[in-house]
Order: sequence, then structure tokens, then C-alpha cells
Amino acid sequence: MAKGQHIFVKSPNGWMTVGMMHHGIDLGDGTVIHFSGADKSTARVIRTSIKAFEWYRVSQPFPYERLIEFASYEFGSDVEKALRNRPQPSPLPPKDIKLRSSKEIINEAFKYLETTFRENKYNAARNNCEHFATYCATGHPFSLQVLKDYEYSERKSSLGGIIAIIVTEFQRYKLNPYAKSKDGWDYVGTSYRDKKSGYLYHEEYSEPYAPAAWSVCRSTNGSFEKINQTEVPYPVTPLVHYYRDKNNQVREEKISN
Repeated sequence: MAKGQHIFVKSPNGWMTVGMMHHGIDLGDGTVIHFSGADKSTARVIRTSIKAFEWYRVSQPFPYERLIEFASYEFGSDVEKALRNRPQPSPLPPKDIKLRSSKEIINEAFKYLETTFRENKYNAARNNCEHFATYCATGHPFSLQVLKDYEYSERKSSLGGIIAIIVTEFQRYKLNPYAKSKDGWDYVGTSYRDKKSGYLYHEEYSEPYAPAAWSVCRSTNGSFEKINQTEVPYPVTPLVHYYRDKNNQVREEKISN
């Protein structure tokens, strides 16, 4: 992925999660800024390792240059039609949408770190992870996923269809950050070095969907102190991923840079 790029990951396959994606801004240093949390009261814009963001999936760049084709393939012809028509006023992007520079995208993402973006809490329809990423990238907050749900409810306004939409939207912000593995080793954190100061930084996950706890080692005695994620410098260099099994044994995975 490129520095300052809007990226996304698809949810695991399942009829209740078809079309669910999680979005963020790749900082290009092994970390991602994205809007996530366990529930509406805890969801906020956070910075995590790309390992936590991807959650054993593969991230992809958001295809602004072929947005209509992407919407048609991922969400269906009705979403494609809506994008082509673009009624006004509309939450859709303008036809002549342009990407900000990578530096502008990153600066915009950092502006909202530790906040709930444009509203006082996460809102699946108006203030979700995709709205955050598209706004950082273009200045226009839009969500193809929300449009898909709207178009679906317009075509199939059955109780079952509406319930499916509600369930998927309420689960959307639970996609990250936490990487539960299938091999018995759960991803629990990453260590980094700030080349400018030489300080070590550590990102640690203690429970599902809980934001990472960040700490820094500024001394030679190896002691770490807790810090707010806004105090983590940019860029940092990832050094080691850590994993833990059910017996509390820790495994390290060194990162080649």
C-alpha cells in the first residue's frame, strides 16, 4: 500500500456480512488511522498497526478511479445507477471527485485522532469508518455501504431485509481492532522505534475490540510508561509483532524493514 492511501478490508464471508468493509488511512509506516470501537460509546478514530486493521485479511486500495465499476461489482446495479445519476442534494461524491495529496490525507486523518469524527458518536448511516476515510481522501464524506443498504431497503422493504441491514450496520464498527487467529496464537501487539528520538513504543491489545494501549520507553533501564495515542510520533518503524496462546505463552515475529 502507498503512504496516505485510503484502504479497506472485506469482512469474512457470511450472509449477514455481505458487502461489509472496514476503511482506514494507511500511514505507510506500518500503522493505520481508522474509525472503530466496541460500540457506539467507545468507537472513535484510532491509530493501530496494519496487522490489527487487516485482522488476517488483505487490505486493498479504495478504487476512486473506477468507483462506479467497483460499486456495481460489490454492491449491485442499483448502487451503480445511483452513482451515475447522483441526485442533488446527495450524500454521493461529485462526478469530478479529486484525491487530496498523500500529505494532505495523512494530516486530515491525524486531525481527528481520538475524536468521533463529525458527530458526537459513531452513526452507521451518517458517521462511519467509510465516511471518515472518504472525507480524509477527498473532502467529501460518503459511504457506498450506506447507499447499498438504502437501495436494498427501497427495493426489498421486508421486515427480514430491514433487520439484516440493522444487524450488519451495528456490527460494522466491531470489525476492528483485534486479530483473533485460527491457529491458537492471537495477535496482541507491536513494538516500534522512533528513529528521530530512538525511543521504543509499544502497542498492546488486551481484549476484543478494545483500543490499543500505547506505551513508550525513553530510558536505558527498559521501563515503559503509558501514553495517549496522540503522543505516538509519525512516522515510526515497526520492529516486532507479538502473539499469545491460551497458556499465556508469547511468540515474536520480527518485521523486516
